[in-house]
Amino acid sequence: MTRFFSSDSHFGHENIRKFCPASRGHFNSVQEMNEGLIEAWNRVVGRDDTVIHLGDLAMGNFKDSMACSDRLNGKRFLIAGNHDRHWSGAKQPAKWHEVYASYGWAPLPERFSTYIGGIKVNLSHFPYDGDSHEQDRHAEFRMKDDGITPIVHGHVHDEFATRGRQYNVGVDVHNLQPVSEDEIAEWLRTL
Repeated sequence: MTRFFSSDSHFGHENIRKFCPASRGHFNSVQEMNEGLIEAWNRVVGRDDTVIHLGDLAMGNFKDSMACSDRLNGKRFLIAGNHDRHWSGAKQPAKWHEVYASYGWAPLPERFSTYIGGIKVNLSHFPYDGDSHEQDRHAEFRMKDDGITPIVHGHVHDEFATRGRQYNVGVDVHNLQPVSEDEIAEWLRTL
């Protein structure tokens, strides 16, 4: 059993193919992109593995997009991102927790810590700093950088894979696949 991390799948999001052309521009439709994401995920994640998805799971038609996630291997946990309906910055997030659970997603707090390779890391949709836009949005939802603890995150799409103590597990910089805990542990050893 392996633990994986991922972010920013954006199942069902038509425009993400234009926003991230290097990773998604080759898809001819959002349906083709969804199938590519499912295939890439299941290529590395087995049924007994665990995946912590760091937000922005699905957009577009909610039921159709979430149905894609039913086809993903592994035990799945979700930390809400700014495009998830149960994100604390969304309208009425509490009513959506059960809906995500009905599609097999166990919620985790939006600010969470764990150990990878014996090193404490923070997990959040948001990096300490950086964005996929010109300015850092959602500052009030970001974890405070203590100058020591690395953070594993998403949100920035293809802006950067790593920056200092920040590791982006977004699919757009990882061949649309989740990242193994071992790969992150190897990066942590370089810090």
